[in-house]
Amino acid sequence: MKLARWLTGAVAIVAATILVACQDRSAHVSALKDFTTSTSDLTHADFYQAPDSNLATALLNRAEHAKTQLDRVQQTLSADQQAEYAAASDKLDAAKLLLAADTEIKHVLGDDAVIQDATYSDQALRTTLAKLKRSQPKYAQTLAPRVKLIDGQVAALQALHAAKAEPTNAAKRAKAEAAIRAVQTPGFQALYLPQVAALAPQRPQTGTTGDAAGTSETSSASTSTATSEAPDTATSAASSDQAPAADQPMTAPVKPAPAADDTTSAPDSDAAADKPDTTEPAATSSSTTKDPASANDPVSEDPVVNGPYDTMDAAIAAMKAAQGDSGRPATAYSFTAPDGSLHYTWKWLDTDN
Repeated sequence: MKLARWLTGAVAIVAATILVACQDRSAHVSALKDFTTSTSDLTHADFYQAPDSNLATALLNRAEHAKTQLDRVQQTLSADQQAEYAAASDKLDAAKLLLAADTEIKHVLGDDAVIQDATYSDQALRTTLAKLKRSQPKYAQTLAPRVKLIDGQVAALQALHAAKAEPTNAAKRAKAEAAIRAVQTPGFQALYLPQVAALAPQRPQTGTTGDAAGTSETSSASTSTATSEAPDTATSAASSDQAPAADQPMTAPVKPAPAADDTTSAPDSDAAADKPDTTEPAATSSSTTKDPASANDPVSEDPVVNGPYDTMDAAIAAMKAAQGDSGRPATAYSFTAPDGSLHYTWKWLDTDN
């Protein structure tokens, strides 16, 4: 009787153990399946094309929860199950890297896609991209264009930093300007090109184009005044010669002798009274100052069409002043003088292009 009871108890214990083991195995399989399924969803476009969306956040949280549940029984998994667990864990880690990289990119570029922090380094970002290329190429393809933009801006900022360290080095200033212009982001160029222009050495104000033009205009005005006054003096002299004395009879007016540098004979008094005065046109033609329109002529072979200017801002201001409301296309640019110094100018663009 006792033996029968003992046997019955032993059988019940074995049965319960087997049942528990089967239930645990079933729970392990279910938890592993949930984990692998949830991480597979992270490879879909709904997640990696917008990793900061609400849907992507829900998918990532689900995978995290499934992994937490499976970690409790990880030690009891078989070798094959351990391999599945490792593969799913790699997918989850890649998804976290994608989200972290996406967050950093948006923080660094901001709404204007311009790096504001001139000391930023993208080394960690490029390392993350390299890892994703190996584990999840689709993630890397999504990040690559923005990482390339950041890499170009960082290189330009490094060139700008080197130019600021040696502001008198024209070669470094030119390299920084070229690197900034290579970034196809208008906001980036607008922010950092003036900083390069500010590094250029400023020449004395007395040697500027504006002063030279003022001197030329003054000389031209003096020449014009002298030319216009000369005929009046000659006319006064002629009138004085022609005035009859009080005790002499009236005679016909005598024509004055032409000046030594005249190429034609002076007209008689009646013809001179009928013809308009040509003094001003002669004075205008004697001026040596170039007309502003001719100075801006795009067919000029001189590479420095206008200027030169010491800063890009000055060249742009002169260009805009010349354009006015005409809308005529023009461009401002820099050039290196024979002495190695960097200057700025502008020119009209061919409207056919």
